[in-house]
Amino acid sequence: MAIKHTILSSLLSIALLTSAAPATALAANSPAALTAAGASSLSALSDSGPAIEVQVTRGQFISSIIRASGLNLDHIRFIKAPDVRDVAPDVSPEASFAGDLIIAGHYGVVKSGEPFRPEDPVTREEAALMAVKALDARAGKLPVTLQFIIFEDQEKIDRGNMESIQYACKLGLFSAEKTFRPGDTLTGSEQSRLLPAFKKILGSVPDQDGVTWELSPDGKSITLFWGEKPTGGYAINIVSVVGAGNTLKVFYSLRSPGPGDLVTQAFTYPRATAALPAGTEPFTKVQLARAEGNYRILFNIGNPTYTDGGINYKMDASPFLENGRAMVPVRYLALSLGVPEDRISWSPSSRTVTLVKEGTTIVLAAGGSIMYVNDRPVQMNAAPVLRQGRVYLPARYVAEALGCTVEWNTGEQAVLISPSSTDQN
Repeated sequence: MAIKHTILSSLLSIALLTSAAPATALAANSPAALTAAGASSLSALSDSGPAIEVQVTRGQFISSIIRASGLNLDHIRFIKAPDVRDVAPDVSPEASFAGDLIIAGHYGVVKSGEPFRPEDPVTREEAALMAVKALDARAGKLPVTLQFIIFEDQEKIDRGNMESIQYACKLGLFSAEKTFRPGDTLTGSEQSRLLPAFKKILGSVPDQDGVTWELSPDGKSITLFWGEKPTGGYAINIVSVVGAGNTLKVFYSLRSPGPGDLVTQAFTYPRATAALPAGTEPFTKVQLARAEGNYRILFNIGNPTYTDGGINYKMDASPFLENGRAMVPVRYLALSLGVPEDRISWSPSSRTVTLVKEGTTIVLAAGGSIMYVNDRPVQMNAAPVLRQGRVYLPARYVAEALGCTVEWNTGEQAVLISPSSTDQN
């Protein structure tokens, strides 16, 4: 009886305590209260209580900032394949962000040779440093106001990092509030504000001609700006907009007033807008280039990488010579010439390739020496080749059919393709 009495007394005490102060215990949202609440109560708390901010890890942040920056290693040839463990010994090559971390180490966004702690939450101070270093690597130092921001908690900021944090705030990556909270974890909502600001900064970096770009709010068009000009008579024209993988390439031409031209004597702001091609794939980089003269596509014989407008792209096959003619993998040749992905087709039954671009339809048959351009036959002294399940096309004939000029560089064993004056796509 004594044992039963003790148990009943204990149960009664627990019941009284629970009924007396459940709101206080649960409102505190303490770990102990959450543990005692049970699964059903936890669900209720998450529905009715304050939202719990997602914390961003260092691995997640470095991946997002490197991809937003467009930094890559495509133009670099390594004697030894890069290994993420050379950058961070505590990161596995199988990690989803391993490739991004290798890029970050190469450009000094993170310090190589030290543990990276990818699963640790990234602090606001760490995020500011990585973002600023990525910007520096991608665009160099950008002009900002020299006024120093005084934070109430600036004694908590590492003195060596203060310049980068000031820079990040002045660029709008972080809001310049009374406190910076350097040791606080970067939250998901803070990152969702930082990344668009980061991309906007890169979009506002002028190219060599002082041209900048801006996407429309609906993402369906792009506008180029040529800055402020002292008079009228200046103009910028978008020659072509081409989607190639994750890169949107915009080629433009510029016109300045000539001697004796009658122009408006007032400041002008030349701009041009063009729609993005239908079916453009999601892109993470925008590349601007002058259409006159410097837009070149380069395919090297035996090299599984081609250059288009100064950017290197990897292929899963290499060009080769067939009876003295350069043969290029059909997909990459077509994409470099501005043919949309969904307009490149191969018919196994008829063994024909069909390319369609802006009213021009090209049909070639594997092994056949006749190319049809809008049903008009064109005699070739080379024929498409089917090798190991891949189709290779004679670069010269296809490029010329799409209004481009082709040169052969004997020394480099390379095909150079340039737009003609009538069609610079």
